[in-house]
Formats: sequence, structure tokens, C-alpha cells
Amino acid sequence: MDALTKLLSDLKKFGSQAARNVKPETLAPGFGEDICHIIDELLNVELYRREYQFHPPIFPEEVDESANLDDNVQDDPNLHGAQEINGIQIQTQEDARNLIGGSD
Repeated sequence: MDALTKLLSDLKKFGSQAARNVKPETLAPGFGEDICHIIDELLNVELYRREYQFHPPIFPEEVDESANLDDNVQDDPNLHGAQEINGIQIQTQEDARNLIGGSD
């Protein structure tokens, strides 16, 4: 607790508004609203000291994905239509069920 008391004392000397009403016991767990306020304030002070400026994000231009598709690309024949299982040509899902597990 001595370290936390010293930390709070130093923060108050530093002029921290977040540390004014904080007790060392609330900082002991290492998480919570008081911890977040102190970290936020220290981060803001450091960013100000470094004269850091936030800029709006720059997003890449949106690309029309349908324009990138090649019309000449052939679908994988295994995705639909006739398929082959163990050298036997099948045409429908029912054929596949009959071949693999028998009829339902």
C-alpha cells in the first residue's frame, strides 16, 4: 500500500484531477474505473506533451468486387452437377446417399 499511497501523492502533486478523490485501496486490485481514469489522464498529458495530433483515418477506395471477377473462370465441377465417388458417376444427392449409406 505504501507504493500506491506514494503514487497517489505524486499524481496529486503533478496536478492530476483523477487522483484527487481516489484511495489506495481502490487501486490495489489493479483494475476498475479509478485505474482507467488515471491511465486516461496520464496518457492525455503525455500526448499533449508530445504535441501529438490525431488525424482522420484515410480509408482505401472501395473496389467493386464484381468487376474483378473473370467471366471466363470455370466453376469447380465438384461443387455441383455430376460427381464421382469411388469411380462411380453420381448425378443427384439421392444417388450419393444410396451409394454412401444406403437408402433412407
